[in-house]
Amino acid sequence: VNTDAESKWSTSTSTGRKHMDDPKTQLSQLLQKQCGRALNKEDVVYLVSRYNQGSQYQAVVRLDCLDSREYAGEVCTDQKG
Repeated sequence: VNTDAESKWSTSTSTGRKHMDDPKTQLSQLLQKQCGRALNKEDVVYLVSRYNQGSQYQAVVRLDCLDSREYAGEVCTDQKG
């Protein structure tokens, strides 16, 4: 556990319009096929952590619909990286 990290969990819901090629949309569609049902907002949870006094970010997605599997992205210098 990194004590220099600030983290915030959020659900997969978002306001605004999504593009069908958006990675979140693609993941959602894949998970719906895998789970055989529509997802609810608790099925996919995103965490963005800040490191090095906020100069680096890393996202983690937790798939509660698939036994709470977690996948981490690369560390980036901006939050949208």
